[in-house]
Amino acid sequence: NYDFTQNLSPLDFELLSKDLLEAELGIRFENFKEGKDKGIDLRHAPQFGAPATIVQCKRYAIGAFSRLKSDLKNKELPKVKNLQPARYILTTSVPLSPDESKELMELLSPFVLSTDDIYGKDRLNSILGKHRDLERQHNKLWIGTTAVIDSILNAGTHEVARSELEETVAAAKLYVKNDSFDEALKILKDHHVCIISGIPGIGKTTLARMLLLYFEKLGFDLVKISGDVSEADGVAFHEKPKFYYYDDFLGQTSLSEEFFNKNEENKLLSFMQRIGRSEKSVMVLTTREYILKQAAMVYEVFDRARLEQNKCIIDLAKYSRRIKAQILYNHLYFSELPPPFVEAIVRSRKYVDIVDHENYSPRLISYLTNMGWLGDANEENYPEVFIENLDNPILLWKHAFDRHLRRSTQDLLIVLSTLRARAVLADVERAFNQFRQNRTLLYGEARSPEEFKDSLRELEGTFVKIHKVTGGNL
Repeated sequence: NYDFTQNLSPLDFELLSKDLLEAELGIRFENFKEGKDKGIDLRHAPQFGAPATIVQCKRYAIGAFSRLKSDLKNKELPKVKNLQPARYILTTSVPLSPDESKELMELLSPFVLSTDDIYGKDRLNSILGKHRDLERQHNKLWIGTTAVIDSILNAGTHEVARSELEETVAAAKLYVKNDSFDEALKILKDHHVCIISGIPGIGKTTLARMLLLYFEKLGFDLVKISGDVSEADGVAFHEKPKFYYYDDFLGQTSLSEEFFNKNEENKLLSFMQRIGRSEKSVMVLTTREYILKQAAMVYEVFDRARLEQNKCIIDLAKYSRRIKAQILYNHLYFSELPPPFVEAIVRSRKYVDIVDHENYSPRLISYLTNMGWLGDANEENYPEVFIENLDNPILLWKHAFDRHLRRSTQDLLIVLSTLRARAVLADVERAFNQFRQNRTLLYGEARSPEEFKDSLRELEGTFVKIHKVTGGNL
C-alpha cells in the first residue's frame, strides 16, 4: 500500500512506472525528457515513423485528484493533441475510483483507449504485488518512513539505535541504485561477508545502510557493531538470520599498530570466518581502501586472510553519467533549498558542469545542496558558488570553520589537529583546557565551564566522529 510520494522524487516515480508497465504490458519503453513543453515521460515506438504509445507519469499527494484533472486538462491535453499518439497511458500516485478513472479517460479521449490505460495508486500497488522482484529493486519504496523505524524497533530483536535508523532512512531518499548494490549482494550470497571499500565520500556507508534495510525487509535481525566484534557475540540468540553491520571497522583516518585492542584482529577475522561458514547470517563491513591495504601490511593475519573475494570496491567510474545526474537531482529535489536556488541551477544548465566535474562526489553534492554549508550564497550566484566549491572543495570547510564555528569550537579543532588521528577523550579534554587557558591568559577571552562538551557536540558528525570502544577509550 505504497503512496509513491514520501520517498520517491518525480524521477523515481517515472522509473518505477517504466518498470511496472514493462512487466505488465510486455513492451519496452524509452525513458527520457524531451523538454517541459513536449509532454512525454515514456515512449514506445514500434517502428520508425509509426504513431507511438506515450506515457505520462504524474506524482501528486494523496487526495489531489482535482489538481491532477486540472493539470491534465489545461497543460497536458494540448500537448497530447499536438503529438497525436496511437495510445496514451497515464500513471499517477493519486488513488482513483472507477468513476474518476472513467472521468479521466473521457477527458483524454480518444488517445486513452480505455480505463485500462489509467493506472492510479491502487493499480500500481496491485502490479507490485504480482512482481515482487520489482519491489526489491525499487528499495526506496519501502524505506524512508518513520513507520519503518518503528516496525524495526518494536520487533525487539534488533541491536541498532534509533539514531542510526533515522540516518539510514534519510539517506534512502537520496540513494540512487547502481551496480555496486548488486555486486555487494552477490558477494554476500556467495561468501556471506562483504567488505565495502573506496575513497572518502564515495558512498560506502550509504551502500551498507541500503543493504541493512534490504536484509531487514527479508526478515533478518539487525546488529550494528560500533567498536569491538565482541559486541556481536553478546547479542541474544534468535532463530532468525542476522545482518551484522560494522562501519569504518579500521578507523577513518590512518592505521597504527595500536588500533586494535589485544588480539582484536584475530577475533574479528575468526568472527568473519564463522559468518562465512554460516547458512543464514551475513556481515557487511566498510573501510577506506588505503586503510585496508595498510591493515594487510601491519597485521599478518589480514594479509593471510586474502580478503579480495569479499571486497566490493566503490569506484566513481562505476557511476554512469545518468546515475551521477540522478544523485544530483535527488539532492536538489529533497533539499531545503528555496525553489529559486534550484531553478537557477536548471536555468543556467550548470547541472551539466556539475555532473561532469572532475571533483564530483556524492558527499560534495550533499554539502553543496545544504544551505548550512553555502553560507552567503544567493539565488543569483548559487550555480557559480556550486562550481567554485567543486573546483576547490576546501572552501566548504574553510567557510564552515570561519563562519559557523564559535571560537572555542575552532580551538578544539586546532587542538585535535595536533593529536593522533584516534585520540582518547580524556587526552583531548586535557589538551583543550590547557590551550584555552593559555588563550585566556594571553587575550583575556572568557571561558565557559561547559565549553568542551558544547564544542565537541558541535563538531560531532561533521568535522569529527566519536566512537565508544572496549576498554573505555573514545
